[in-house]
Amino acid sequence: MTKAAIRAEVAAWRKQRDVAWLASRSQRIRDAIEALPELHAARVVNSYLSLRGEPDLRPLLRLWTAQNLVVGTPGPRDESPRAVSFPDGATLDEGPIDLMFVPAVAVDGAGARLGRGGGWYDRWLAAHPETVVAAVVFDDQLRAALPTEPHDRPVHLTVTESRVIRHGRPISVVAGVWWKDGRLFAARRRPDGAEGGRWELPGGKVEAHESPADALVREWREELSIDIQVVREGPRVTITRPRVVLNLSVFAVTSSQDPLLGPDHDAFAWLAPGELDALDWAPADRALVPQLPRE
Repeated sequence: MTKAAIRAEVAAWRKQRDVAWLASRSQRIRDAIEALPELHAARVVNSYLSLRGEPDLRPLLRLWTAQNLVVGTPGPRDESPRAVSFPDGATLDEGPIDLMFVPAVAVDGAGARLGRGGGWYDRWLAAHPETVVAAVVFDDQLRAALPTEPHDRPVHLTVTESRVIRHGRPISVVAGVWWKDGRLFAARRRPDGAEGGRWELPGGKVEAHESPADALVREWREELSIDIQVVREGPRVTITRPRVVLNLSVFAVTSSQDPLLGPDHDAFAWLAPGELDALDWAPADRALVPQLPRE
């Protein structure tokens, strides 16, 4: 089926949905979006304004604005996002968009997206590969496969009224939570590396031959020159990043040694619970920190 035929099919389907149907399923979608770790990890969020028959995210836009979250929407004829609300005088040009919710006519299992036909999102996303892109559709708009062209940009996750589908290569990663005298240990990434200048709970990738706990012990020894003891397993977080899906396992750890700065970090800090929210955390850690027990 061609793109034009799929658009015509979905347009006819949308005309058959009544207001009550659209409202109830849009609410389910908004509930799913509010629970996304990707949303809790984001500092700058961009969202579409819904047209007739599309999932309605306007209540979330109002909520995010009231929460003083930086929010933007694409201008109707612009080639750049237009601000809805910017706290503290910030502008969208001051940093990248962390998470963008996009409309779609249809999405397939590989993340291919059929849009409205104007090409705005494909052009913008091609120039901003750091942005995590979430398509928002109803279940009936999911397809097994869609026709694609070289300029089409895939989405990283899809949210419907019944599921969240993450498109990307899964990677198992670990992080260590070390509380000492009521303070949490954190390390800042060196500015010239991945997530440069952001804070993290140290850890890394689990190799094929390792258990998550063994990987954490190895990573702390390599990055911080310290031997740790794994005390217990903590919360798990699954979060989508461009091209990959991180399955993050968290462990409480302790040590009798002092960490040393190495090639990956340029600063350490012992943080009181009240100081955690003020730090510029790496995205996965930003989603995780609110779940940590304040020990």
